[in-house]
Formats: sequence, structure tokens, C-alpha cells
Amino acid sequence: MNEERTIDTILEDLEQMIREKKPISPKLFLDEAHFLNLLLGKENEELYMMKSLLAKEKAKIVVKGESVASATVHIEAMDEFLLYEIKKARVEQIKEMVRIAKAQSKLLTDEIRGY
Repeated sequence: MNEERTIDTILEDLEQMIREKKPISPKLFLDEAHFLNLLLGKENEELYMMKSLLAKEKAKIVVKGESVASATVHIEAMDEFLLYEIKKARVEQIKEMVRIAKAQSKLLTDEIRGY
């Protein structure tokens, strides 16, 4: 696995294990989810910054006299909007992975305890 722990390296390592059909232990999965959760703050910060910039651009268009619907179409046609949506989907994917890891951990703990 890669030395530097970033969201990209963690996801790449997991994807490689899946492609190679290597088993992912529950502990490794939970550890990776923990690291992703810790690193998610920066992703969220970038996402909020992107959203703010798009909102400011939309406001400029509306102030010029165009309708909100027209401004929305202009914004959604921008490359920055595409990047925002990609990052938004990535953040949601990471959040879901963390939820799955938590659920898996709870199931394993309950199994060990005999519940």
C-alpha cells in the first residue's frame, strides 16, 4: 500500500484490492474508513468553496437582469459546476463507505458477543 495517506491513495488501494479480488479484512476496511472520515474535512471545505464561487457567479448573472432560471442554466453549463458535482458525488461516496464500515463493525462486534 502507499505510504502517504490521502483520500486518493486510500481509494486507489481499496480499488486495487477489489480488482485483484483480494479479500479486505473488516479491520482494514474499518481503518481505511476511519482515515477517510478524518480526511473528509478538507474535501468538504473545498466543496463549500466551490459552491460559494458558483453562487457568486449566479448572483452576478441575476444582477445583470437575467432570470434565475437563465442564470442556473449558465452556471450548470460551466466546467466549474461539473467539477463541483464530481466532488459532491465523491464526498457522498466516502460518507457511504464510512457508514458501511461502521455497520459492518457493529455486526462483527455483535457476532463476537453472541447477540
